[in-house]
Amino acid sequence: MKIRKEIDQLVVDFIDYGPTIPPEKSPLVFNRGVRLEKGKTKGRGLGLAIVKRIAEAHNGQVGVLPNKPQGNIFYLTLPK
Repeated sequence: MKIRKEIDQLVVDFIDYGPTIPPEKSPLVFNRGVRLEKGKTKGRGLGLAIVKRIAEAHNGQVGVLPNKPQGNIFYLTLPK
């Protein structure tokens, strides 16, 4: 986890080194019930959807970017 202070917001980056989420699927992981890897993981696909709703309730944003060479960077921005 890495926290960055920018002019008007705080950015929290969560970095993983698992399979990289394809760019066309990255917006989908924040929807309820979406799990990209069926059968390998437990859960209902609610975690990131809940994070998105909480972030938006506080005028923040969430997203995911590819982490080179492998993995993802999930980020959360919140206004100062």
